[in-house]
Amino acid sequence: TAQDAFGNLATSFNDSVTLSDTAPGATFGAVSFSGGLATVSATLETAGLQVITATDTAPSTTVGNASTGAIVVAPGALASFIVTAAPASVSAGNSTTVSFTAEDAFGNVEVGYTGPVDLSSTDAAATFGTPSIVAGFGAASVSLFTAGNQTVTVTDQATHLAGTSNTINVVGSTTSSDA
Repeated sequence: TAQDAFGNLATSFNDSVTLSDTAPGATFGAVSFSGGLATVSATLETAGLQVITATDTAPSTTVGNASTGAIVVAPGALASFIVTAAPASVSAGNSTTVSFTAEDAFGNVEVGYTGPVDLSSTDAAATFGTPSIVAGFGAASVSLFTAGNQTVTVTDQATHLAGTSNTINVVGSTTSSDA
């Protein structure tokens, strides 16, 4: 809404304005005024509190800037898992911790995500601890037994969306026999 210096609707306002947001990734549709009012579409990608500011870019007027109140942007629906295994090298039969983060399409943590998930591995002999998931962050212990490069995949049971870990180097046993 364009207003004059006294807070009245400026019905003849038709200057250009630029829009900005307090977080990265925002995109805005075209802004056109009619009778001092404008409607614009905005896509806000970053979850959290944000403020949009409109700045009058015409040098002939001194309308100035206007900002929205705080807008709460919630994360979108689950779109992917970011999966990390640490340590990335283990001896056969030992475990590594697999951590995962549920994210929306813009990389925001899906804080409402609580699972459930399935765990699988390129190591057919792998065994898995029970995953713990709190506010979009999860972890589970994974024991790997087959030497070589292995990965672990986290899969959402409802949507079947999945994410795969970094490569885990499983080093074979070094036991020897004195015969």
